[in-house]
Amino acid sequence: MRQARRLKHSWILIVITLILIVLVIIFNPSKIFHIEHFFSDYSAFYFFSALLQANAAIFAIVGIFCIFKIQSIELYINTIKQRLLELLQDDSFIQFERLDLNGKMKNLEKYKSELSKSGKYLLDERVNLEKKIQCLLFSVKSPLIVLIIGILINGIGLFLANYIHNLGTVFEFKILLIDLIIEIFLILVVISNILNILNYKLSKTTNQPDVKV
Repeated sequence: MRQARRLKHSWILIVITLILIVLVIIFNPSKIFHIEHFFSDYSAFYFFSALLQANAAIFAIVGIFCIFKIQSIELYINTIKQRLLELLQDDSFIQFERLDLNGKMKNLEKYKSELSKSGKYLLDERVNLEKKIQCLLFSVKSPLIVLIIGILINGIGLFLANYIHNLGTVFEFKILLIDLIIEIFLILVVISNILNILNYKLSKTTNQPDVKV
């Protein structure tokens, strides 16, 4: 349900962006105001340069956030592993840890049968946290890809800044406005994905046993 709603919002955002781009292409700003005073010889250069640096900075922030989040989860996993090592037999624990995520999920009930209630909770949490890392890595791909697209677009714009300026003020105005609309769309997509990652909860936090690890 949530995924369908997100997909619907994404399509609405794409349609609005395309409509705005079409309106910019059709719109002739010179009929309303004098745009020749808006731009200097280096306006396009500064514009694309600023957006390129902004995208690169956001890319770095998202990457650092993802690394920090994964490290914090792995730290908690290590704490749980130490506790499980005390509860499970050495051979069972080693066999369990050698399994990939799918293997852990398939054999979860088998290993839980050797544990007490608190141990079962810890084993569930161990698998859930590994699952959460996988989901985090999958979820962060979209904003990073979007930011790479923004970096490429503005990088090309920066390379062609002088050429765009020489094509005329009206053309330059439209190109910069279209790029700004695309940039806003990309940033909204990134924000939406980051918020989904932050709000993501793999398992319910209610009715959990009080376990000290």
